[in-house]
Amino acid sequence: MKFGSVRKLNSGKYQVRYIDKNGIRRTARTKDDRALTFSTKREANTYLLHLESDMKRGYTDGDQSKGSELLRDRIEQYLSGARLTPGELRESTKKLYRGLADDLLLRPIDGFCIGDMPIKAITKADVRRWHFACEKMKRSGSRELKIRVEDARLWAQKNGVEVKATGK
Repeated sequence: MKFGSVRKLNSGKYQVRYIDKNGIRRTARTKDDRALTFSTKREANTYLLHLESDMKRGYTDGDQSKGSELLRDRIEQYLSGARLTPGELRESTKKLYRGLADDLLLRPIDGFCIGDMPIKAITKADVRRWHFACEKMKRSGSRELKIRVEDARLWAQKNGVEVKATGK
């Protein structure tokens, strides 16, 4: 079943129509509930593509409940498979992402937990505050961050991979 379509109006503008999550055919609308039109077919197709992507992720234009979705909930959805790309994450990738999320986003750092904030409410200042708290924790050594950055040569030597003197 096709998600939606673009049609040309008598005015020369283009309009997007789509099927909502309940199977009802809808016309894309503006926030003040007027029909949304586009000057080019390409703009309309791009809008339709983004709308389909948003709906697959659980976001819709009229869904006000998503405005209060916590970052913590979205991370859990992502790790459970709610992503734009098909297929499952490899176990090693899931383990890495889970560790990073638990260490950096889902626990309080210096009294601040960005994971407990609604996604739409997160500002640049919040991200700066979170980043500063992570840097402060890393410098103080009070609680070690579990981020490993190893030199490729050291990794290869540890894992028995022969490395030439040039490093190639």
